[in-house]
Amino acid sequence: VEDGKIKGRLAMDDMPYMALMTTQGTDSIITDSANAAHAYTTGHKSCVNALGVYCSRAANSLDHPKVETIAELARRRGLAVGAVTNSEIEDATPAAMVAHTRRRSDYNDIVRMFYDSGIDVLMGGGSPNFLPMSTPGSKRKDDVDYLEQFKGAGYSFATTRAEMNEAADQAKTTKLLGLYNTGNIDGALDLKFLKKGSVAKFPDQPDVVEEMRAAIKVLSRNRK
Repeated sequence: VEDGKIKGRLAMDDMPYMALMTTQGTDSIITDSANAAHAYTTGHKSCVNALGVYCSRAANSLDHPKVETIAELARRRGLAVGAVTNSEIEDATPAAMVAHTRRRSDYNDIVRMFYDSGIDVLMGGGSPNFLPMSTPGSKRKDDVDYLEQFKGAGYSFATTRAEMNEAADQAKTTKLLGLYNTGNIDGALDLKFLKKGSVAKFPDQPDVVEEMRAAIKVLSRNRK
């Protein structure tokens, strides 16, 4: 990828390195998406429902020993980092990029962790956990307005595909927050063909490919 454009393609077997990874947990051979994603983003095993931590006997879900994630490693080395999904952004798989909690359902804390991480691009659904509890529809238990927090930290904010593309096309955009649904973004079948799910309520949601293209444009403005 160069300047936000795909210059060439490689088949999986043509890649210079390959790896085999198992994702079962330390407490069960049947994994869930939290500790499976944790295995991918940290290179370590953890227990079911855990993200970015080794499981201990700590009573508080946030007090378990932390493990650095690949996103945190990249940020530490000055690289631009993004997380793009068509699920709620706080859900386990995207959350594994930055989260450190024994309990994958700590959505409000995970939003804070995304903010604290300084991640450059963050896109998906799940806007209610960004809204202060005084706002109708909020799922927070405090009055912190994370939309305003992100904007204050220099993020462009998009709620539709059109807003996303407009922001991504602007040379000044180096940080982008996109929240396109209160829940999961509708899948491509509903978005493009059936027009079902929540498409009537959110008619201009991007699909994950469109999100990815916008993310690459923004991230490519960092030469690293």
